[in-house]
Amino acid sequence: MIADEILNVLMGEATKILSQSLGTSKLEKFNASALGNMPYYWLDPNSQTFNSKTYSWISANLKAKTYPVQLDQPFTNTYINVFNKVSYALSSHDQAALTAASDKATNEQGALLNTWNRIYGGFPDGKGQPIDRVVAEICSNWASPRTTLANIQNSKNVYNLLNAAPASGKSIIPLLSKWLAVMGESISLIDNSTLNTSYLSDALNVVSTPTVDNGGIVLSGDNNTYHPAFKVSTEVSDILNALDPANADKSKITLSMDIQHSTENEFSMSVNGGARFSFPVLDFLSINIGGNANYFQSNIAKSGTSTNVVVTFTGVNLVNFGPVGFDMVTEKGWYWPDPIIEAIKNGNSDVSGFKFSPKPEIDFSTEGSFGFLTGAAISNYPSITITTTSSQYDQVVKDLNQSSSLGLSFLGIPLGINASESSYSHSVTQDSSNQTITITFNPPEKVYADYVADSTAWVLGVQTNYPCADANS
Repeated sequence: MIADEILNVLMGEATKILSQSLGTSKLEKFNASALGNMPYYWLDPNSQTFNSKTYSWISANLKAKTYPVQLDQPFTNTYINVFNKVSYALSSHDQAALTAASDKATNEQGALLNTWNRIYGGFPDGKGQPIDRVVAEICSNWASPRTTLANIQNSKNVYNLLNAAPASGKSIIPLLSKWLAVMGESISLIDNSTLNTSYLSDALNVVSTPTVDNGGIVLSGDNNTYHPAFKVSTEVSDILNALDPANADKSKITLSMDIQHSTENEFSMSVNGGARFSFPVLDFLSINIGGNANYFQSNIAKSGTSTNVVVTFTGVNLVNFGPVGFDMVTEKGWYWPDPIIEAIKNGNSDVSGFKFSPKPEIDFSTEGSFGFLTGAAISNYPSITITTTSSQYDQVVKDLNQSSSLGLSFLGIPLGINASESSYSHSVTQDSSNQTITITFNPPEKVYADYVADSTAWVLGVQTNYPCADANS
């Protein structure tokens, strides 16, 4: 496709400019799709909250098996679906050892559970047997910071360790100590199972039910609803500085496309002096005049003409972003791919660790949809200069001069602030001696839209992350 040829050159030029910033994560071609180009003003200047439009853009996951990359549903939806199917399980050997130890400690365990049930009228919510849920409650909420059974078992002053235990729990602690003494070395197995199950529950709770306490964020226009946190590591001021017309020419990309209408039904093109290629429809650039959306193809780059199109992108810079990772200590953040990766690797093996139950129907490779964007190479919207030699140049000049506004798009994307095509200005010069006309289209001088949070920048390429793609390798 002609768009792919142009995108390849555009992405290659962006890579040259941003090579030091990109690191090992290369740029990939990007299809703006229905979400359009990137709303780069990610911090709403009025509310000082995360721009809802930027959030929708960077939190979208990647459509499966498409190239160039396209955005689809929120990544968090896919993540929750997969994470919900992860659990921690003991191998048959470890489970047998734990069962044997538990059998020896039946009386102590029963005394502990009976006392707990009498005091609290039931057991804590959660997955697993009552003893598992009681242990999780004690380790997570009776000590600050949270602790483990092994720490409790080895503590010289268990009451100091369980510094957040409620007054009603004082009669529980001696029973817990007796039970731990009988369980012996098997405590490590319970710790692994209990703690990992607790961490899974905490991480899933953050992404499923975000709040101010677990690190959720509010978006512009809706201060009452919290969302799983994403973070942009590039300051708005740095983005604005790069896009500012005073600085933008320091990092720019220029594409020069020579076009010939070789036959009645075929065009050919060369980009930046590269190899010439042929195609049947000239759809990379659209000029709409008087309802004729194909004016460029039918009236300018037509048979018998030689046409050159120069497209210039200024202010090339890289914006980095991504999900906020889950912190086991603070129980804030939500992104924790490790259990998913381990579950993929463990498969059906009889080992202790994270496993799927049931296995999700999803392709984790780079051909699948379990991925998200981590960066975007952006620029100002392009200026376009068209030079053509034609025997009918007078009519083209007349049509352009009589049109107060033109519909203009490049690679299928409307050009203009807020995609308002009329915000572009145009001018026409002619040289009657050689029947040449030059048409220039320029974006507005201001960097942003009337409301800055609506501003979008052109996306030259993106960085992607498929966190589980190598799990089976």
